[in-house]
Amino acid sequence: EVLLDTDIAATGRLEFPVEAGFTLFIGIDDDGFTPSLSDNPDATSDLRISNFSFTPPESPLTLDNFETCWGVVNAEDKTPPAVVTTPEDEVLPCTDFEEIMLTMLDVNISRCWIVERDAQGVFRTVPGTMATALRDRLDLVAFDPGAGTAIVPEFSDGCAPRLQVCVNDVATFDEEDPECNDVVITRTFTATELDNCENAAGEENGPAVTS
Repeated sequence: EVLLDTDIAATGRLEFPVEAGFTLFIGIDDDGFTPSLSDNPDATSDLRISNFSFTPPESPLTLDNFETCWGVVNAEDKTPPAVVTTPEDEVLPCTDFEEIMLTMLDVNISRCWIVERDAQGVFRTVPGTMATALRDRLDLVAFDPGAGTAIVPEFSDGCAPRLQVCVNDVATFDEEDPECNDVVITRTFTATELDNCENAAGEENGPAVTS
């Protein structure tokens, strides 16, 4: 932007927008051919800047000091949920198979629930989001009086305050004697960001999976 283009003394005013990250230079661009404004050939040009001000945008930022302003920071969540802890494997009587296996649940019973970050930053099950029948099967000692705690992994996330956790079972039977030998139940938990944080266009964070 050229404020003045003259070889005589003059004043002027200039106003224009500056984008975030730009550096503003103010100075004299002298080609060396313009006669000096003084009778003294060694005199220098004098540039005085007055009433210099910066007006920040009203939205999205309101700034008091333009020197601290470099624009708008766009924060994007690029990290999926993380597995904090996974329950240890358990050895149970095979007679409890039907009491534990999730595939024995009615199809209308949800295998998903919601966990939410508490004041200490720990994700805990939101009351009322886990079906009672599901909780009883996730409690590996549900048949024991006084029990009632679901045995589930702990997940975390750096952005989303809530996660949806879903679970499913796969049973592997002994090929030679499926009725008598050991049965292995693999219980897989998948945690997905429920409240999507700001992501770049076309990008989504994957889930966290543990079993």
